[in-house]
Amino acid sequence: MTMQSLKKLSALEFGHKHPSGSINDRVTGHDAEIKALAANISAHGLIQPLAVWGNGSGKSDPYYVIAGNRRMAALLLHAKDKAGAEKMDVPVIEIDAMDITDALDKAQSANFFHLPCDCFGTATNDL
Repeated sequence: MTMQSLKKLSALEFGHKHPSGSINDRVTGHDAEIKALAANISAHGLIQPLAVWGNGSGKSDPYYVIAGNRRMAALLLHAKDKAGAEKMDVPVIEIDAMDITDALDKAQSANFFHLPCDCFGTATNDL
């Protein structure tokens, strides 16, 4: 069952840091892009929730991001420090996965069907 909820930013961890192996093929980087995304989130808010998977072994265990690691990096930049991350509520979609292989499969399917965006052409055609 998939469920939407709010999680503290401090309770989330990058998917590639899962102890059993990476849940996400991408590793964050590209500092200029992350800064631009953080500025966009500051101006407009987080438009798309992060998809997370919790391995269910305890309340102190983090939820691992399986889709949205770049957004998480931007949110961490926006939060500025640990105290800010502990206060920030982040909308998430909790993905029901039986194990890390299932979580990886769902993460890959979330990224597989992305299409290039021609946002400016689409937006200007509607004016």
